[in-house]
Amino acid sequence: MVGINAQTTNFKHDWDIKYREHDIQFTSNKKTPIPFSTNGEPQAVMFMGAHALEDSEKNNLNKLVNDEIDVIRKDFSIHEYLEEDFEANDNIVSYFEKLNNFEIAVIKYRINGFIGGETIMPRSVRHILFIHNDKLWISSLIVLFGEDQDNMRDDQMTFIKAILK
Repeated sequence: MVGINAQTTNFKHDWDIKYREHDIQFTSNKKTPIPFSTNGEPQAVMFMGAHALEDSEKNNLNKLVNDEIDVIRKDFSIHEYLEEDFEANDNIVSYFEKLNNFEIAVIKYRINGFIGGETIMPRSVRHILFIHNDKLWISSLIVLFGEDQDNMRDDQMTFIKAILK
């Protein structure tokens, strides 16, 4: 998928890394304690993937972000946003920043299940989207137990920086 090896990247969190057909999956080797999970779920999972863009999408990260937020609102039961970093719009935060001279978009929110589905323990989600080599790259970090969340987020950025080098 990319010219870097996730296995040799120095991560702060303890991840099990699997290369799948269309993405790379990182699964925390640390289990979520009771009462946050009753079945020993991993503390977090992270996915990194990319797909080719249509010509009309190649320079429109803002539209891609808005489309992603529309899908999130359609599919997920959004829980109250608790972080005090940015002002949420109906419990979803989105913003843009520069990283290695590339524009990246960040979408943050919490979910407690799928719309119409069973309610689950809230999870914090952070998507990072960017356009590189005519592809839309999306990294999704889903955290069930946030004890090591800062390191998990750092690892998400470490891998993205490696891709952008």
